[in-house]
Amino acid sequence: MNLYQKWIDAKAAEGAAMAKRREVEDMLTDTLNIDASSDGSQTIKEGGYKATITTRINRTVDSVKVQEVAAENGIPFSVLQRVFRWKADIDKREFRNEKDEVKALLSQAITAKPGRPSYKIEKIEEDQQ
Repeated sequence: MNLYQKWIDAKAAEGAAMAKRREVEDMLTDTLNIDASSDGSQTIKEGGYKATITTRINRTVDSVKVQEVAAENGIPFSVLQRVFRWKADIDKREFRNEKDEVKALLSQAITAKPGRPSYKIEKIEEDQQ
């Protein structure tokens, strides 16, 4: 068995394990009557087990809309800075097309570190080789 096949097998096992775990979590949510629409956690001790279930509400912010609402209603930017986190995100294409002097200056504020390589490996059928 080669490394490509080992990777494919591991990826399949990982996906199956994750699907099975999520299925069990869904059954626990139903059985324990967990309210998934609230923020918080609860601990249940039962039958020699301790389960801590944490539920979260995922929130997204439309930063343009926030600024429009603030401007229309006289909310100072200092309030926005206090109640929201602002995250600059790089547009690599635009950055690459910017003047070298500007890129050099802005690069002082950018940290770049290599990420983990990602793979997609598929088995090629004999008739496709």
